[in-house]
Amino acid sequence: MMKTAQGNMWPEFRNYLSTEGQSRNSMRDKVSYAKRYHHVLEAKDAAPLHSLSQDTKSHEMKTLASLAKFTGRYD
Repeated sequence: MMKTAQGNMWPEFRNYLSTEGQSRNSMRDKVSYAKRYHHVLEAKDAAPLHSLSQDTKSHEMKTLASLAKFTGRYD
């Protein structure tokens, strides 16, 4: 089960990003993106990302990679 089921996932994710050397602005953006699109990892369906602009999609994919590493789902 992903850590998203736990209520304290987002502060833990923010701490993880901090230990990875992310800036405050980057952490803020990544947590925001992760909250909006974490269901993509759970459902294993990236279809919701197709409607995003190329730039936003790039940021979201980087965020999902960080979230996957954090949750132990990164292959």
